[in-house]
Amino acid sequence: TFNPYDIADNIKKQGGYVPGIRPGKPTVEYFTKIMNRLTLFGGFFLAVPAADPQAVCNKLYDDLIFAVPLKMGVRVAACCVSEEKMHGVAAKVLKAMQAVENW
Repeated sequence: TFNPYDIADNIKKQGGYVPGIRPGKPTVEYFTKIMNRLTLFGGFFLAVPAADPQAVCNKLYDDLIFAVPLKMGVRVAACCVSEEKMHGVAAKVLKAMQAVENW
């Protein structure tokens, strides 16, 4: 797990620093703030039901979208992905579903 206290301490012991952030408690607070933002906003998944999840995942892989086949569908992780990269994902998922499931 990510422990901001240990990370801040290790950086300080090795003579490193985070530019613009003072060593010690401010660094711990900075890492905690970043970690909370990633955990709160970064844990988003798109789940799509599919008859053949593995085939849909393989088709998405052709478009460089990495999905996880589930028992009854496909899960696409959108964790910490920029908005620019998310544009067009829905259309690509639909295209993969149409190709595999003969819609």
